[in-house]
Amino acid sequence: MQPTQPKYTAEQWTVSLPALRGMSTKTLDIARAVLVEGKEPIEVANNIGQSRQLVHAAIKRVTAVLERQTVGLVPVMVWLTPEEAELVKQMAAKHEQPKEAQPGTTKKTPNRQKKA
Repeated sequence: MQPTQPKYTAEQWTVSLPALRGMSTKTLDIARAVLVEGKEPIEVANNIGQSRQLVHAAIKRVTAVLERQTVGLVPVMVWLTPEEAELVKQMAAKHEQPKEAQPGTTKKTPNRQKKA
């Protein structure tokens, strides 16, 4: 099977990683295989023993973040005083992504029955 044309270069992927830090390693590995290495989703699914749907979902989650985060934003790595760093963190907070829910780690609330 001929690999598809990658959507991102390895350099673009590396630069974008800070935007993806809330995602699981598994999700990132799956998405990288398709989006950077140009592998077919079905090939990735077979290689990791998962469904094609799971692979497509991972690609969709990563692509959504990359498209939202990389438009008009640039990564910055600088040395600042603690006070200046706090200001930068506050500015960056509005661009943060929520952490990805890990399968099987959702909290279940116990059923509470009212006493009569």
